[in-house]
Amino acid sequence: MATPFVAGAAALLLEAKGRKRSTYFGARCMFQSTASAVASSHDDGKPGQTLAQTGAGLINVFNALHYKTLVTPTQLHLNDTAHARLEHTIKISNSESTVQVYSMFLAKISKTIYQPPQFSSHYS
Repeated sequence: MATPFVAGAAALLLEAKGRKRSTYFGARCMFQSTASAVASSHDDGKPGQTLAQTGAGLINVFNALHYKTLVTPTQLHLNDTAHARLEHTIKISNSESTVQVYSMFLAKISKTIYQPPQFSSHYS
């Protein structure tokens, strides 16, 4: 069901923003950076789903059409291999008519965020 939903969202975006090259190539960034987080349940206080399960989140077309700040790239590929990129450039575009102030922080994670359930190693 995601494909027709994304196709419809893209059609709305192209209609509203115009069929410019920047709109075509920026659509993915707009949708990813304005997506809504997906909760793990409808109960308050429950943590959100992991990015591996939900990607950038649920597309929010209204937010994509009315964004004032766009952060690119919308995803950083980090890894610990011999070919790791240790430096990344982040661009913040402000289309608001007033000056905006942004803050960034780096959170170091030292443990596994999501670990799949373990299966029993014995058979009955």
